[in-house]
Amino acid sequence: MSDDSSEIVHQLLEDVSVLDQQFLGGLVRPSPEISRTVLSPILRRWICEQTFHRVQRLLGQTHMVRFEVWDEDDAIAHCQKRHFNTWMAMASLGPFIFGMGNARDEFVKPDGTWTFSVRGEKSKRVRRPSRLFFEQQVFYWKDRLYRRHDIVSFQANKRGGVHYDSRRKDDESNLDDLARSVGFEIVGTHHQMLVGDAPIRGKGRHNPQAQNL
Repeated sequence: MSDDSSEIVHQLLEDVSVLDQQFLGGLVRPSPEISRTVLSPILRRWICEQTFHRVQRLLGQTHMVRFEVWDEDDAIAHCQKRHFNTWMAMASLGPFIFGMGNARDEFVKPDGTWTFSVRGEKSKRVRRPSRLFFEQQVFYWKDRLYRRHDIVSFQANKRGGVHYDSRRKDDESNLDDLARSVGFEIVGTHHQMLVGDAPIRGKGRHNPQAQNL
């Protein structure tokens, strides 16, 4: 292995150690400022700059790294059919599991149930290669699906993780709206999604229990 290859592997191991320290094995939720200044640049380096793929090539097929995610193909198909107003893939933070689906009015019955079904309790975790993990669609917002790669890139390059840029394309403005309108809150052993028209960005700064997405 060349000196350059060895260095990039060591950097990955160091960054993994930093992430592990911030999450403490999944028991602690990093603060909003740590998420912006520490986690966002690290994820950008490995996901958006595709540096992780370089390490994977060094490891070869015999050491294929896979990431654990929920199988959301069914829900994504409903997003593509425009059955949802808003949707968020399931994600875990220590013992807490978050997810969201807000169906369009025309697909909601009088009793509040949906006219279509999504594998909820049958959803399962699957292990996928890095490319499929980074490219996985995780948000549906304003008639568009956003990948994990899109969210990390926007957070790092536009919202101050690495560089702050107030200029927005249409799809980036949508992500701004998403950050203002969707979040979660952990109080003791309970958690809830925060979804609504009232801006919630910044709640994490004033309320350590709240985090916008």
